[in-house]
Amino acid sequence: MYYLLVALLIAFGIYTLVGNFITFPTKRTEKAMSTFKRKQGIGEKFYTTVTYPLTKIISKFIRMENYQKRKLEKDLQRAGISLTPAEYYAKAYVTAGLTILSSFLFIPLGLTVITMCVLLLGIMLFFKERQSVKDKLKKINGKILDELPRFVRTYNNSLKSSKDILKFMERYRKIAGDDFKYDLDILITDLKTGNTEEALQRFDERVNIPQLSTFISGVIGTSKGVDQETFFYLMEQDMKILARENIKREIAKRPGKIKKATVAVGVMMFLLYLYPIFIDLKNGLGIFN
Repeated sequence: MYYLLVALLIAFGIYTLVGNFITFPTKRTEKAMSTFKRKQGIGEKFYTTVTYPLTKIISKFIRMENYQKRKLEKDLQRAGISLTPAEYYAKAYVTAGLTILSSFLFIPLGLTVITMCVLLLGIMLFFKERQSVKDKLKKINGKILDELPRFVRTYNNSLKSSKDILKFMERYRKIAGDDFKYDLDILITDLKTGNTEEALQRFDERVNIPQLSTFISGVIGTSKGVDQETFFYLMEQDMKILARENIKREIAKRPGKIKKATVAVGVMMFLLYLYPIFIDLKNGLGIFN
């Protein structure tokens, strides 16, 4: 039994290690499995039948300032969360509240430790739910930051033939990453229906990435007829440095993942090596009993 357990743990460690280099399921398979889980998952059914109805009720009692409400509404739309600002806050209260209430079920059973753990889990879920939109926006901005060197380089090259910012955005949108398309769609709509400078400023405020802000200031200057050739040349050099930093940051993530799997495999191998020695020692000492 011991050898079977050790073998399983080693196999799991090797699988985790290899999984950092090889993606086993295809995107199509992952999408199909995700759809299947949404249809069959108990958590999804519980959310539909219990959590969401309670969220709708609680949201009616939540009051927010207009500025805070508008900002959160934009953030939720950008993050792809289909909730109103009031529902977003209500969901945090409902999720945490249901978890905390469930902890009282363990009190009659005398499971004090589990009760406290579930209580703490409820508190953690509250803060996690309140932070979820910021976490999603952080991931989106991280993807945009990775794409920014290509975006700036493409714009710099396009200036040789045309300075029409709308045409450039429409062309680039076709090759943009999925996380960047939402913001580009809004920018394109604003450029078509309003003032160019105001549209670019709203785009800058919405995305809120320092490197992009620098780029937008140069684009606004170009739209006013200012020669920004030197500016964009220097900007492109900065983007080359950023691209290298992005690559280094991505590479730096992998050793951390690999280290955990390697340590797990190493510990299991060490235990497997020590076990026969321990048994021999035990049997040897048994002679003197």
